[in-house]
Amino acid sequence: MELYAGAKIQIMGKLLEDYKSPTIGYRLLIHSWPFGMNKPPDAPSSPIPIDNAEDQPMNPILTWTGKDPDPFDIVTYDVYLEANDSYPDVLVSAGQGENYFDTGVLAADTYYYWRVVAKDPSGATGAGLVWSFRTGSSINTLPYVPSSPTPADMAGNQLIYLNLSWMGGDPDGDAVSYDVYLAKVENPAVLICEDVLIASCYSGPLETLTEYYWQVISTDEHGGTNPGAQWTFVTSSSTNQPPYTPEAPMPADGWTENVWPGQVRWDSSDPDGDPVTYNVYFEAEDDTPDVLLCENLTGFLCDYDYLVGNTHYYWQVVASDNNGATTTGPVWMFATSNHTAVPPGEFQMGCDQCNPDEQCLPDELPLHPVYLDGFVIDRTEVTNAEYAMCVNGGYCDPPLYNSSRTHSSYYVNPEFADYPVLWVDYNNAGNYCGNYGGGPLPTEAQWEKAARGSSDVLLYPWGSGDADCSRLNYSSWNGSAYEYCVGDTSPVGSYPSGASPYGALDMSGNVSEWVRDWYGSDYYSELPYLNPTGPGTGDFRLVRGGSWLDLWDDVRTARRLSTDPDFSSDSTGFRCAYWGWK
Repeated sequence: MELYAGAKIQIMGKLLEDYKSPTIGYRLLIHSWPFGMNKPPDAPSSPIPIDNAEDQPMNPILTWTGKDPDPFDIVTYDVYLEANDSYPDVLVSAGQGENYFDTGVLAADTYYYWRVVAKDPSGATGAGLVWSFRTGSSINTLPYVPSSPTPADMAGNQLIYLNLSWMGGDPDGDAVSYDVYLAKVENPAVLICEDVLIASCYSGPLETLTEYYWQVISTDEHGGTNPGAQWTFVTSSSTNQPPYTPEAPMPADGWTENVWPGQVRWDSSDPDGDPVTYNVYFEAEDDTPDVLLCENLTGFLCDYDYLVGNTHYYWQVVASDNNGATTTGPVWMFATSNHTAVPPGEFQMGCDQCNPDEQCLPDELPLHPVYLDGFVIDRTEVTNAEYAMCVNGGYCDPPLYNSSRTHSSYYVNPEFADYPVLWVDYNNAGNYCGNYGGGPLPTEAQWEKAARGSSDVLLYPWGSGDADCSRLNYSSWNGSAYEYCVGDTSPVGSYPSGASPYGALDMSGNVSEWVRDWYGSDYYSELPYLNPTGPGTGDFRLVRGGSWLDLWDDVRTARRLSTDPDFSSDSTGFRCAYWGWK
């Protein structure tokens, strides 16, 4: 028999001490707990907010960690909280069983001091330290309490490789992170996922046929926290293995060249031969991507829209088998240059006479289908700084003039380094593209597809909405005089709302642009279906897109302007393109 020290023993209705030998003989082996006495609870620790925290919400929830070394003792807590008093003696909660306390709304910009005293059933206590925090100047609504767990609370027969998930979020729209605790005992204190930005945490391998306890604590960007309930599940006897880690990314990790738009790829499989699905997270300029781009894919390819130039893209693949086991791949990165890629396929070239907003000219007709192989085109027009490299390298002549319409010093002025180069004729534009642009000038068909896209016959690169100064740099006629958005060029890429379906900028307005083709007024009636490159010869070359001094009808996507190849002006520039992609 094992008894606690100090226990009262009865035999036949009498206390043991009432019997006198030899009335009855007895032999008891009594074990006592160490030191022969009750152990007090551990002092509360690990406060949230952390000690000396600043700029806390005015309605914080105070949490702490506590336990008792005696396994059968139930611990309660007394909470003391007071403003501007470094030894708080105002009891705000007595005898509570939870290890958290909702303060309600506190005063703004105030120092608060708090402490917690733990007490067991025998009256032994463990006093925590005095902690402090300072409130901010506004009320922050705490994150939502984590809810709707997967697996469901008290679920059984769970895999030993398990993706824990829940519902979270924040009523203020604040960014929320989550800490996840998991253990085989109640009040789990083993942190398995820290500061995760998605409501999901992978665990495993776990032990088979074992009960686990887990809890999620959500934290918003202001430091406001909200703990979820404690949930449980029991693992099964299955030893299912999770999928292999996704690998072999395309584009390759760290790739910094032109990127073929439309898809990322990878490879993966499962050691048990189980069916696997994939979720892909994809985000620009964020090395912890949490934007779900593709969900429950059964193959190794995820499609995306056009990419922005000069941008780092981060992506990650999460593989899940049909038993719920998951494997999260590494975060991969690629960077785009100042190019946008256009996929192979058909588009409609020319002017749409069925569109009542169009004013079709004879050389823009008929509207006809054209098939182009994939190609890459500059996202923006060539700048003064970029063209200067070709001049300094001896491949290009300097612009005919150093000026623009309103600036006497333009090309050589560092203030205008990112403005489109002007006063460059057709041959020098081609020299730049051939030596520094990665390829020649775009064909007329390439230019128009990059401006229009493939799904619709767009009046303008952005669609059929009216031309205005928020979408492009152009001019308008008010009935008596011209009105200019700028009256000169703008820095390249200044009008993202006027982007084409593939992300090319300034395809309308700013400067008109040289293309490679000779001009033929009736060429649209005879051009080939596959990769047309223009007439074999001619007297004039083509410029497309209109400029800062053109009206709405000259900045239409279908507009064609013929120009002497030796011509240059303060409203004409260019961009480069090449067939293929990487």
